[in-house]
Amino acid sequence: MRTTVRLEDHLLRRVRQYAARHGKTMTLVFREALQAYLARPT
Repeated sequence: MRTTVRLEDHLLRRVRQYAARHGKTMTLVFREALQAYLARPT
């Protein structure tokens, strides 16, 4: 599934840098971050 996410420029830069440093795609970074966020206890 595809979706659109609107981010501030500085946050998008950080995601791109993180993905490049860790050899991951931005899709994978977003997926992992969302899974980690949703797994937290409420």
